[in-house]
Amino acid sequence: MPSIESNGALQIMAKMQRLADSQTEIARRAVVAGTSVVAKACRDASPGTVKREVGSFVKVEGDAVVGRAGLMKFPKRGQKGKGPHGVYLEHGTKFIAARHFIASAIASSRSRAAVAMEDSIERDIETLVSAP
Repeated sequence: MPSIESNGALQIMAKMQRLADSQTEIARRAVVAGTSVVAKACRDASPGTVKREVGSFVKVEGDAVVGRAGLMKFPKRGQKGKGPHGVYLEHGTKFIAARHFIASAIASSRSRAAVAMEDSIERDIETLVSAP
């Protein structure tokens, strides 16, 4: 865990202000790290060309950071042919049993994603605190 070493109140206040000013960027990097782990697990678990339908994104909304990982491409209503089909494999149809490979990948990667997020936060805080 990072520690703050300082000889004066002004140095402590300056470091605390740097942390406060960087909180959204620290959170964004942490969410990117977590969604990347989940997206990789989903790609690894996906069969064939469904791997190309998996992705992730991160969006900053004010002070909040929101991320999503998993299937990102879905067929349009009435689309037939060679469009995205991962959702049909994941949830099943009346002709195909559900495989739940994405849900399983998300569940199994959840703890690794949390560790990646914690590591990202610790690195960013250590960098900010150790700067003069």
